[in-house]
Amino acid sequence: TSVTQQMSTVVIQGVCQSGAIITGQTLGEGDKEKTMRQGYGFLGLGFLLGIFASLCITIISPFVIRSYNVTPETAATARQLMSAISIIMLFQATNSIMTKGVLRGGGDTKMLMLADNVFLWILSIPLGIVAGFVFHLPAFWIYVCLKFDQISKAVWCVLRLKSGKWIKKIKTV
Repeated sequence: TSVTQQMSTVVIQGVCQSGAIITGQTLGEGDKEKTMRQGYGFLGLGFLLGIFASLCITIISPFVIRSYNVTPETAATARQLMSAISIIMLFQATNSIMTKGVLRGGGDTKMLMLADNVFLWILSIPLGIVAGFVFHLPAFWIYVCLKFDQISKAVWCVLRLKSGKWIKKIKTV
């Protein structure tokens, strides 16, 4: 499942880097309104790329799973994980483009570090532990819980984008 997920993130990572460059360049020019418009544009692009990645994973997952010689139980677990990955990719694409691109390009690095740590260590990992070891949920739900930071960061990114607090004064040398 990880190979399929990694393949779907290649384009997204390129858009992340371009988002950081474009945001930094526009802020360097001093145009905050244009920066906000571009931020919303990248948010929409992230959502569209997330839908595309989710659809690609959904379409290719049966072929990927069949290419391995695994037991029916393993194939069933792989199908669950592929379904979970396809859902998570929608959120991961959106939040990656916002966090690694727009918000970072806007200078909001301290809040990004805080959000990454809080959502991972206080939310996702405890949820995953409880889902697996306490409630003994299926692989689909354990994976969703372990990746819940992607969902919560996507929501947080939208709120952070709307607030405009992510735009920091960029110092030029």
